[in-house]
Amino acid sequence: MARTDLITRVATALVTPFKKDGSVDEEALRRLVELQIAAGVPGLVPCGSTGEAATLTREEQERIIRIVVEAANGRARVIAGTGSNSTAEATALTRAAKDAGADGALIISPYYNKPTQQGIIEHFRAIAAAVPGFPLIAYDIPGRTGVGIETATMVELTRIPEVVGLKEATGSLNKTMDVIKACGPDFLVDLTHHVGRGAWSDLSSLESPPGGVRRHGGTPAAGELTESESHSLPSAPADEGPLS
Repeated sequence: MARTDLITRVATALVTPFKKDGSVDEEALRRLVELQIAAGVPGLVPCGSTGEAATLTREEQERIIRIVVEAANGRARVIAGTGSNSTAEATALTRAAKDAGADGALIISPYYNKPTQQGIIEHFRAIAAAVPGFPLIAYDIPGRTGVGIETATMVELTRIPEVVGLKEATGSLNKTMDVIKACGPDFLVDLTHHVGRGAWSDLSSLESPPGGVRRHGGTPAAGELTESESHSLPSAPADEGPLS
């Protein structure tokens, strides 16, 4: 899969619906997938922060990913959240996502442990080695993890063939631009910033995007887009070129 093929336009970060007894509401999850696809959303992200992955058991997380893949049935790309502060746990979840038929994985850098930058690199190397050829998107959100992924570290991660992109949530546009310049035009960089309700992760929604930034896609949170909202989102192709 080409790097720019993994994310197009928008990928919704799905909520995880629960029943009153605390179990996952599988039927509601399937309906949510159908709602997104009916609205024209081409990408789905189960088990991200919005999906409360940090509070799910491994069995629940694997089941949710499998349900979303089955419900999507090839009609939307599925980028599964499989991150953990445990390399072994993240590896197992990522392998399970690949086996379930997901198109790729979104992996947060290890949280709470506060690893060194070399530790972050080794974390991703270990995961990638377990799922050869499976696209991985690193997720940098130091407000939650305690340690950010430095630009030099991100450059090292681009040398891992499976690492095809970065979800950038540091809140620093300068950092984002540094990563884009350092990692090259084919590396996917998804910038998260808040606009109105939820979050829309795409530089195309900035009033004056910096030159050299390419529209690769984005991730609205909460899975709340209506059909009219979905179709009003920018649909620029990945190869549109620099914005000006």
